[in-house]
Amino acid sequence: MNKVILIGNVGGDPEIRETKTGKIVASFSIATNKKVRGEQQTEWHRITCWEKKAEVVENYVRKGDRIAIEGEIRYGTYTDKDGIERNTTDITAYQIELLSSKPTEDNQRPARQDRGGGYSNDPRPNPGRGRRGGGFNPRPQNDNDNRGFPGEIPF
Repeated sequence: MNKVILIGNVGGDPEIRETKTGKIVASFSIATNKKVRGEQQTEWHRITCWEKKAEVVENYVRKGDRIAIEGEIRYGTYTDKDGIERNTTDITAYQIELLSSKPTEDNQRPARQDRGGGYSNDPRPNPGRGRRGGGFNPRPQNDNDNRGFPGEIPF
């Protein structure tokens, strides 16, 4: 079984791109922390999401957000610009849980350019925006849930 569960903070705004076949891919890194002999130790993990999960990441995940990822480890190699072969370790996420609270007026997320060329301070998807429009439309699970999206994203 190849299964990884990580909880950490997003290190930078996700990079969103499309493959030649039109599939959406989101890539970002998260930092996890642990204490070793009384010292804080940080590990960085590269995360890749595809299709619907990538759309959720594009619309809701920003630098500094707390996030839980469930996925699998993927190993690969590539040749860098100097001709040196490098090894990579990535996590392909198949489950995402957003742990940060919904932004308020005092805590606005930064404006972000979407793939459609527009800018928006609103982290919610805009049905007329982007290549396909629409996307994930979060709703609170109940009146006490002030995050604005369910604990687990259903896909």
